[in-house]
Amino acid sequence: DTQLAWRAREDQLTLWLDHGEVAVTARPETGSVILHADDVVCALSPGRYNARREAGRLDITALDGVIVARRAAGPSVRAGRGQRLFTRASEIAAVAASPEALDRIAAWPEGEIVFNETPLGEAVAEYNRYLDRKLVIEDRSLGRLTIGGRFTSTDPSDFLSALQAVMPIRVRRAEHTVILAAAE
Repeated sequence: DTQLAWRAREDQLTLWLDHGEVAVTARPETGSVILHADDVVCALSPGRYNARREAGRLDITALDGVIVARRAAGPSVRAGRGQRLFTRASEIAAVAASPEALDRIAAWPEGEIVFNETPLGEAVAEYNRYLDRKLVIEDRSLGRLTIGGRFTSTDPSDFLSALQAVMPIRVRRAEHTVILAAAE
């Protein structure tokens, strides 16, 4: 569920991330790499990055390399290897990325999805980014249950089996969705 545009020139790669997630590898031979997300502009030095934009917020992690970000008005903020840079309201802040965040970031480009004490509602929302046949939680109280594990992002079969094995959940397949309901 990503919308990304780009323009490549001989000495610069410019990316516009509207929503979703993108893994970026900036190579010295590419020249400068600039990432735009709304009014935030990020200059990326050679290195590897993960940028995620949802609900108007940007979260970009430097796996290695350096990010220098700024808004049209305001000071620039720098994030280096292992740091996350995120926006909220009119602020840009840099913090150390947790081991769990780094694990999740490394997993998705490999076709995996990682949950660590994740509320089921969030896990289903994350899974639905990858699926044509969406998962739907029938009983809202189920959304607060937490799940952990590593699963294939494009096929939720193991995820659904794990849910049924460890939680009071029943899975029902409908024509265009998979419904998660409370087990009776």
